[in-house]
Amino acid sequence: ADSADSADSADSADSADSADSADYCDYQVIAEWPKLQFSLSTTVQNENDNIEPKHNLVSTVRRFGDILYISVPRWKSGVVSTLTSLDLRLTRQTSLSPQLSPFPSLALNQIGDCQALQNVDGIEIDPSGRLWVADSGQTAPFSNPDRKCPPKLIVWDLNTNQELVHHLLPTSGQPLFKQIVVDLSLGLQNSFAYISDFNSGTIFVYSLSTDTSWTIRTEETQPANNVWNMGQFQPFYLRSGVYGLALIPDQENCTQNQLLGSRLSEVLFTCPVSKMRQGGWSGSEGMEMLEVDKPGHAGGLASTEGGEVFLVTLGTSEIYFFNSTEPELGWTKVCRLPQEYSWVDSPSFDQDGNLLLVSNRFHDFTRDNIQISSDPIFTIIKIPLAYPNYMTRYVQYGSTATRSDGVTFVSIVSVVLVFML
Repeated sequence: ADSADSADSADSADSADSADSADYCDYQVIAEWPKLQFSLSTTVQNENDNIEPKHNLVSTVRRFGDILYISVPRWKSGVVSTLTSLDLRLTRQTSLSPQLSPFPSLALNQIGDCQALQNVDGIEIDPSGRLWVADSGQTAPFSNPDRKCPPKLIVWDLNTNQELVHHLLPTSGQPLFKQIVVDLSLGLQNSFAYISDFNSGTIFVYSLSTDTSWTIRTEETQPANNVWNMGQFQPFYLRSGVYGLALIPDQENCTQNQLLGSRLSEVLFTCPVSKMRQGGWSGSEGMEMLEVDKPGHAGGLASTEGGEVFLVTLGTSEIYFFNSTEPELGWTKVCRLPQEYSWVDSPSFDQDGNLLLVSNRFHDFTRDNIQISSDPIFTIIKIPLAYPNYMTRYVQYGSTATRSDGVTFVSIVSVVLVFML
């Protein structure tokens, strides 16, 4: 009898383990690091002995062709390059922990040079190969703030490797940009960009055709306290304004977009982009709370060509989606990642329909609790889901972008060292 009971207990445990792992994602690790390494010359390495490994976090990742573009925000001091690139062909052939190359160059990441990139988190790449970079300007806001440089938006042509736009953004407040989405519904030459600032709780809007920008701040976007269980921090507290953004089809006019946004909390709001494009609009009588709350505290949002919206719950690393054209159906759980991946955020769909995610232990970073060892801390993950991203609703990959006559083409030619992986 005891043997039978033991066998039954073993079978039950095996069944529980099997059920527990049945909903794991079919994922692939693209790259992972115990600490980030950068491709620098020996001279530059000697000049950057003050690099602080636990302050260098992978944050946002976007892919174009065989290259990943990766932001490493200067939230604290000791970050050598805030925008980097990684050739995926190297990770397939050599190491899962490759060196990152400063992009476009180390010179254009020089801290203190306001023409260069200072503090980058939010990036986006449209199907024509334009890299949109939101630079907060201020550096080391969480350790030794330096607010010498203003915020700016850079648009870089990845096909010709030259700068298309260098635009100074409004300087009200002390922005920390998180996510940028690019609206192509009026065509490549008349693109709009919407940028979330989680520090001051503001949405920045940029018009490419007029090379102008403005801000929108409402009750829905302003900073609020967020509390949830996160790893060893139970509870975990983090104050944040508008954080995640996504573009979804407008319910009344499917040829137009709506902007979907949220803080880290479970509440979502939406607004027609026709309102956002009005430079003098105050935000009143336009923002509406979505009837469907998020399934948990989550950061960035990713939307698809068909209007599905994806997120990852920060406390449980579970991936959910809902169809914005049928919101009454609510959220559906797709899968979950193993517990070793913590603070999984910055979702996006690449040109092959893969969901890209970043795990970077941001909660430990905010508490100065990053521990450097031989174990990976920062991970880039790919999940094949076969969803075209939201921008392909209007523009397909391989399209060519040209500037409208109303905007000056900016080209910067610099004599810089070329840093190769």
